[in-house]
Amino acid sequence: MKDHHNFYSQNAEDILLRRCFFNVQNGFYIDVGAQHEENDSVTKHFYEQGWHGINIEPVSEYAATFETRARDIIVCKAAGASKQSLLMHISTDSGQSTFIERNALHAKDQGFSQEPRQIEVWPLNDILTELGYSELAFEFLKVDTEGSELEVFSGIDLHRYRPKII
Repeated sequence: MKDHHNFYSQNAEDILLRRCFFNVQNGFYIDVGAQHEENDSVTKHFYEQGWHGINIEPVSEYAATFETRARDIIVCKAAGASKQSLLMHISTDSGQSTFIERNALHAKDQGFSQEPRQIEVWPLNDILTELGYSELAFEFLKVDTEGSELEVFSGIDLHRYRPKII
């Protein structure tokens, strides 16, 4: 990696991951619940270092921010346990978009906007297969889905898709 020290994540995840992958060039990541291309991004630092990956973000306004990343793939849908369409409580002024109503009420109580939208949900296996990956070993998988993480993990076969770190 180049000696470049701009970090963007909310809780220093990118700093910790950089320590794990300090000697990896051209790495690959999958970011489920990517939200924004830069703000609180776990992957922006790695993209700046020449890495590439897949960013999965169901909120179209946030997914559009990834258009600046020419090497990355952006998927504007949610990852979950099965293919379906679900009502999501969308917050375009925070990372608090969620399928879980009590989480949406909590975000609203904190002053964040909430707008209901039907969102397409696919298992991560299906998303990756659709993108041409029948199996894949890669550096890291980041999942931040505001309470729906178990559903995301229910939709991926970790024998086919092998991140070094989750």
